[in-house]
Amino acid sequence: PEMRRMHYPETTELEQLPDRLGLVINNAGLYGPVKAAGQSLDKIRPEDMMKVFDTNCVGALRVIQSVKNSVIKARGTIANVSSRMGSSYVLF
Repeated sequence: PEMRRMHYPETTELEQLPDRLGLVINNAGLYGPVKAAGQSLDKIRPEDMMKVFDTNCVGALRVIQSVKNSVIKARGTIANVSSRMGSSYVLF
């Protein structure tokens, strides 16, 4: 089996994938602004939160949509790996 590390959304990489994929490990994560700068409600900017949400939540959906047919053909598995930043919540 061949293993490839990809950075979505480089479409040229997606076009080079095999017709059948037995396993896709979907792992993306972005923390956002520099942790030392603070993640408090008063300091985080909406545009920073949108970038985090786009990568950690919507990005996982994009990858699944891109590879699902190849995984189904192989009767394979998609493993989604996430962290706390892959969830949306605000601590007060």
